[in-house]
Amino acid sequence: MRVLGIDPGTGRCGFGIVEKHGNRIVPINYGVIETFKEQNSLERLNIVYEGVAELIEMYRPHFMGVESLYFNTNITTGIEVAQARGVILLAGYRQRFLYYYCRLACETYEKYQREGIGDRVFFDTFSDIAVWCQVCFRRYGEYGIQEYEWLWRHVEMTLFRLGRLQFEKTESLWEFEYKGRKTAVGDPVISIHIPEGQPLDPEACRESLDMGRKFWGGELPYVCHSWLLFPGLKELLDEKSNILRFQQMFEIQSVDFQFREGEERIFDCLMEDPEKYPENTSLQRNARKYLKQGGRLGSGLGVIAAD
Repeated sequence: MRVLGIDPGTGRCGFGIVEKHGNRIVPINYGVIETFKEQNSLERLNIVYEGVAELIEMYRPHFMGVESLYFNTNITTGIEVAQARGVILLAGYRQRFLYYYCRLACETYEKYQREGIGDRVFFDTFSDIAVWCQVCFRRYGEYGIQEYEWLWRHVEMTLFRLGRLQFEKTESLWEFEYKGRKTAVGDPVISIHIPEGQPLDPEACRESLDMGRKFWGGELPYVCHSWLLFPGLKELLDEKSNILRFQQMFEIQSVDFQFREGEERIFDCLMEDPEKYPENTSLQRNARKYLKQGGRLGSGLGVIAAD
């Protein structure tokens, strides 16, 4: 077990790394991250952040401890050190969330067993941890979890992956009417999510939907709000594409442009200038051209009949 200990400070930030071997504590490295008075506060905090991030990347500690602050009189110094402590905690938060969710997954497994939910559903559902860990590495260059709010659904057992798709019992964020049935904001629905990592095969999606109905029942409407249901994708994709065939499973109720989910998922980043987007795939090339011409990528709300 390897532990990184931090004594926070803006001028001098001390650190020590130790390992436990049996009953022995072995020092690995120690030192100080220094800044200078001539630098402004933002520069000094950035040096502390990058220094701690480099230590985490280099030594991969299992735990990190940061000294708490105790100040009685010098409030100014206390604020400065508190700021340093904040960026230090920020440097390691993605790794901590990865650890926490792996631990919570183990605890949740016991609940699955009590509820009689099979191992296949458990491992498929919590494979999302690996998916978002890979996303974190692509976007930030480190393994961890950035989407910490999303994964809480898995721990609360309101979301399950059943085959290709995920199904979450939740409250509707939208008001819509489908086949004479009105759904108001706050009414219960089954929300369908599409995890990345596998082709969006139509047959696999239909099989997954059948599994979802067997699991959650057929009384509630099944809805999906996603960039994949944006009707404008017909201008960017071949008519035989899996995405367009997936759209055919739903009746599109509405389209919105509130978020830029489509851009983020297609390019794995967000840029203000479409010219800077990569063109590694045909979808990226077509979407980039579409955006450069003034187009916008929105999200669609789709509904599937309850039965």
